[in-house]
Amino acid sequence: MPAKDKKEKKKETSSSSTVKKKSTSSSSEPAKKKKKTTDKDPTFVAIAKQFNKAQKSHASHDKCIEVLAKLHEENYSAFLQKFFEVLHPVLLVSKNEKPVELIIKFIGKFCEYTNKKLRDSTENFDVDLMYSLLGYANATDKTIRMRTAQIIAEIMDKITPEDDVDVDFINELKEKYVGRLRDKVPGIRLLAILVLYKFQEPITEPEITNEFIRLMKTDTNKDVRKEAVKRIYLLKQTLSSVLEKIKDVKEDVRAAAYEKIFSAVKIKNFSIQQRESIISFGLKERNTSVREQVEKFLIEKWFQENDNNIEKFLNLLDVTEYEETCEKIIKLILTKKDKSDKLVLNGDHVDSTKLTPEMALFWRCKCEYLINQKQSIEEILPSSITDFVHLIINYIKSSEDFIVKQLLMLSKYLDYSDEVGRTNIHSLLSELLSVFQAPETHVKEIIEALKSILPNQEDFQTTVLTKIDLVRTVASGISSEQSREERQRREIEKKEKIRSLEERKQEIFSKITILTKEKDQLAKKEEYLEAKKKRDEIQELKSEQEKLQDELCILKEEDLPNDIEEICMWLRALHITSQFILQSDYPIDISQFIYLLDDLVLQTLSHTYPYLRMMSITVLGQFCALGIDIAKEHIDKLFNMLSVETDTSCINAILEAIFDILLIHSAPKIFSKTEMKGKMDKVKNIFSNVERQIRATTVEGFAKLLLSSKLDEEYSKEVLSDMILLLFSNVTSKDNRLRQCLTVFLPAYSYSLAKNMKLVGSIVMDSLRRVVHSKKNSYLSQVNVAQLLSYLAELTNPDKLIESQQLITKPDTLLLHENLALNILFEILINPQAKESEYYCKQLSSLKIFDSNKRHLRKIKLLLEKAIKKIDHKPSIKNLEKFLAIIEQTEKNDENPEVIDDEAIEEEINNQLAEKEVDLELFLDELDEKEIQESTTPEGTKRFERTKNTNPSELKVNLIEIGEEKSLFSTPKKKSNTSNIDPSSSMMIDASPIPTMQDPPTPLSPLIPDIDEVDVRKSNAKKKSVSGSSSAHQYESEGTDDEELGLLSSSDDEESEKPLVKEKPKKKISFASPESSPKKSTTTTSKVPQRKSSVKDLKDEISKLLELSDDDIM
Repeated sequence: MPAKDKKEKKKETSSSSTVKKKSTSSSSEPAKKKKKTTDKDPTFVAIAKQFNKAQKSHASHDKCIEVLAKLHEENYSAFLQKFFEVLHPVLLVSKNEKPVELIIKFIGKFCEYTNKKLRDSTENFDVDLMYSLLGYANATDKTIRMRTAQIIAEIMDKITPEDDVDVDFINELKEKYVGRLRDKVPGIRLLAILVLYKFQEPITEPEITNEFIRLMKTDTNKDVRKEAVKRIYLLKQTLSSVLEKIKDVKEDVRAAAYEKIFSAVKIKNFSIQQRESIISFGLKERNTSVREQVEKFLIEKWFQENDNNIEKFLNLLDVTEYEETCEKIIKLILTKKDKSDKLVLNGDHVDSTKLTPEMALFWRCKCEYLINQKQSIEEILPSSITDFVHLIINYIKSSEDFIVKQLLMLSKYLDYSDEVGRTNIHSLLSELLSVFQAPETHVKEIIEALKSILPNQEDFQTTVLTKIDLVRTVASGISSEQSREERQRREIEKKEKIRSLEERKQEIFSKITILTKEKDQLAKKEEYLEAKKKRDEIQELKSEQEKLQDELCILKEEDLPNDIEEICMWLRALHITSQFILQSDYPIDISQFIYLLDDLVLQTLSHTYPYLRMMSITVLGQFCALGIDIAKEHIDKLFNMLSVETDTSCINAILEAIFDILLIHSAPKIFSKTEMKGKMDKVKNIFSNVERQIRATTVEGFAKLLLSSKLDEEYSKEVLSDMILLLFSNVTSKDNRLRQCLTVFLPAYSYSLAKNMKLVGSIVMDSLRRVVHSKKNSYLSQVNVAQLLSYLAELTNPDKLIESQQLITKPDTLLLHENLALNILFEILINPQAKESEYYCKQLSSLKIFDSNKRHLRKIKLLLEKAIKKIDHKPSIKNLEKFLAIIEQTEKNDENPEVIDDEAIEEEINNQLAEKEVDLELFLDELDEKEIQESTTPEGTKRFERTKNTNPSELKVNLIEIGEEKSLFSTPKKKSNTSNIDPSSSMMIDASPIPTMQDPPTPLSPLIPDIDEVDVRKSNAKKKSVSGSSSAHQYESEGTDDEELGLLSSSDDEESEKPLVKEKPKKKISFASPESSPKKSTTTTSKVPQRKSSVKDLKDEISKLLELSDDDIM
């Protein structure tokens, strides 16, 4: 209040007081002074003074507490009531201001003081104060609910297990604040966690714990999830939920989960698989701070718990199963040891004659670490190569495969200056290469060791090819002994047997269905004896069905055919060939081993055993990568196999081989334009494959081709559009590998080159049209158009180009968002009343418009004026007017205005609008034609027949299969209303690939989070809609778009989307009493005064409190 107004108010108050006192006093001045002391309760004034002091700084808190303690002892009942009244102004402050925080901290300290110093007192101030505050716990005003929860949480934080808290109070507190865990405001949910976490009883009363688990999994706000992770009790029942949070989308939550796990749980309490998962995820963490935190905890907690003994620690992990993770741990420990003198390793001495898997791995990793540090390793290696050879032979005889593998890897670092030793190890490795063992056993390690022993490429090639020929000859000999017709006959018999069992199983299922219906009908007629007979028949059929299922499983698991020896030898030869090609020096003379292509690779390419086919496909791809002539000759075989192959691993290998060939040689060099279109369409159609692995491999392959510019421009547009829609499709919602690839690739591709960004800009409208005009039962109909448009606008933002590109091409010359604005406005004019037009209007104002092209600006302005006249939706009109104001302001700021003929532009707009309408019709016709073509294919006919299934449950399954199998992008008719994803789902932890369009995915974006969170959230949303919009525990805060209450560091909740309002200068709170309040207060010592939770009543009361000025209480 201004000083002048204060003085005038004081005058009015003093004059009215003088009139009242004239009858009892002859002088007005004494009467004024007397008014200051008689109409105000001295306890209230004393408490208010201490509150005013306490809100200035922490330093004054101790003195203020001593003063309040004296007042507390004098008259507890009056003190409690006045304390509560002075507290009222705090409850109305919504912003997170320092004075408020200091007051709340002060209250907590005072309650802690009363508990410790006045423990013998019969009164329990902290509980009585919280009892009073509980009346406001469910207030309709979100600010009051938040401040009430904050004060109670602060008091509860000071309560220790030794303090005696009333059971009735605890029950009432739980009753009030369990509901607040579902509050609409995330800050209140967070504070409710702080209020309740000390009362968790996971075994006897699991309600609070279950709510914490729900918040961890499904809450949309990262701070709430983080606090739930920090406060939940770690038991067997809750541990798995906390473990899931190491994969949360937010690094703060992941860091809290790691801290909770490492600090509260010993490594021995986890299973080996859980230990490996925790450490593996932590050491692979993309966020540097989180990764460093994990490394610190790993060393200081788990490693030190095991006496810094490396062998003892590695024994807790399965080094043979999780070699890569254990290798990272060893190198981390060695690095930390070098950086810190405090870390002392125990048990790090290696005895080569008594190696365990753990110490063999440690030995190899230590040698590699020392070599990387450019240190000598002679002291920790055997004295001679011959001794090392004997060491390998001894462990081979002991069947210690893992130790042998580590020794072979270690052999690369030996000094081969000793001729005798080199000859010995060469003989050993050559013999091991051709020994009949498991197909892949040590092949890679042996080839690498031979490469280091034989630096001359010709010697290396001769040695390896000799062994390949030897193994191949053995395999051919075995193959000639067994008739291929015999093997094929056995395979046909097996398939026939499986088919007959499947048919019998289906017959039983049909009988069970019929008998179940008959049994239900008999039960309704109360013919229980007959119903019992039917039930017995059903049980017998189910038993038979289970036996058939077991038999089927056994038959299907019999993957290894009888000619196992032959297959193993062929696989051995293929593995050696593959590693030989990978380890050879380039350029390589292919003529020396091209015969292997016919005699080995093509001979095994059509084998009935899938794994052998897969390995053969891989080697064929490697041969094709060596020369373009070989690629041209054999790439058609790969495409033909792609059409007929049914095994997932083989299809995956074919795709990898095709993409590798195209990446090395590029498609235009191998195919003509017409051929390339057909071939690449065959690969692109795999986008709609039901197998996630195959779909992800296809996406990764096209991403590599696009980044390397190996496809022509027109085809790149098609592929890019499909990939963007895949990212937003519900079909891929659980495909983490695919989405991770796309969220990294798309921004990297668009921002790396100006021409790439132009290419993305050219597919924006086509991609939007494919979604807008998709069929209702199409997966594209569920794509959120607003999110898709916002993401595409972000990808085409010229300011996001990398610096080197901005130096070459100025962002304002690209006209990307200008052209996008024009296209959007044309779409709006074509169909102004469509639902998608609302999204278009909303997005316009966020586009980056430059003033470099005056003609574009004028055209946008004229189109906006036309659109405003045609649209009826008021929010859309406001959005258009807002964008129009931006355009007009841009024109005004132009220092060099140009004279533009509006009539010519108007004519140009009319012509372009007519062209756009024709283009849209042609676009829809193309979609119709594509749908017809697809439906006439054998696969399309088959899918159509399956939809005729009359069984509702089977029909549902078939429809799901159809949705997965058919092309995701063919949609013939325009839909009237775009069906968007549930708005709540866009705020889920992992539902949207682009959580906020202001922060697009980057290569450092974390993996899309947990699948379970989406499912739980969806089910909750459904329950909420069924039960109605209001409940006993859910309060709709007035003004859901208000700014956040200030408790959350950076809210990712739906309520925090609105931009923050600029805060006013912070004010101190005035704690005062009402002059008009009754002189006599109704206080009792047995019961704390209860107040209604009405916002209006509370505001009226506090407005009266604030009438007393600061001068009266200072």
